[in-house]
Amino acid sequence: MNPIDIVVLSYLRHEFTLKCIQHIAERTKRPYRLILVVNGTDFHESAVVGQYRALQEKGIIDHLLLVGDNYGVHAGKNVALPLVHSNPYYIDMDNDILVPDLEPDWTVQLEDLMNKYPNFGSISLRPQVLIGRSGTEFDVPDEVVKFSHSGAHGRIMRTDVVKKAGGWRQTWDALRNNEDRWIAEQLKNQGYDTGYAKNLRTWHCFGAETHDEWGYPKEQKPEDHGHVTRWPPVNTYSKIEDYDPKTWIKK
Repeated sequence: MNPIDIVVLSYLRHEFTLKCIQHIAERTKRPYRLILVVNGTDFHESAVVGQYRALQEKGIIDHLLLVGDNYGVHAGKNVALPLVHSNPYYIDMDNDILVPDLEPDWTVQLEDLMNKYPNFGSISLRPQVLIGRSGTEFDVPDEVVKFSHSGAHGRIMRTDVVKKAGGWRQTWDALRNNEDRWIAEQLKNQGYDTGYAKNLRTWHCFGAETHDEWGYPKEQKPEDHGHVTRWPPVNTYSKIEDYDPKTWIKK
């Protein structure tokens, strides 16, 4: 089986990034290449950079891209795109996502869905909660549920379609989900839908494990890390211990 490229974009929250990478390494049974983009890297944080380099030396990280400034989500994803070679698909992921431990492999199951539903340009793993939604949208018989956009919760995408669109926009925008809505629009312009896998779950790290801070410095405003001020108190929505640690389905 050919390797599939997995792009992880990180900005601060190194603890979450390392946990995300650990889950990918332990739970991805098929060959893959991990491309890690670290936005806003403080190169004086030698311990953090050293941890990433150690993972690269072990072959867990294939490409380590350290960006000195935080140019935003769009630019970070575009930095990685020239290194993406897996066809017909690759996976785009935020750094606070914990993938499931499934058989067959979670990437294989996502790939099977893309093959089965060729009208979709991207399909994401289903997180334990979608902010601002009740979850009733998934009360349908469909394997893939169509949404206006799919988030980077482990999002498989059609490589050629993303590259034909030119990737993401070049300008920074702190509006929540702006980058997801942008790429969804580019996929739709080429005739593709976007959505979520109904039965493939993932864990989006917010809640008790974030110490109510989301892992960002307290002095930062939501706009500084890409979220508007009306971001809700997500720590009240879910507790990780209430979910199966392998499948991320609620117990």
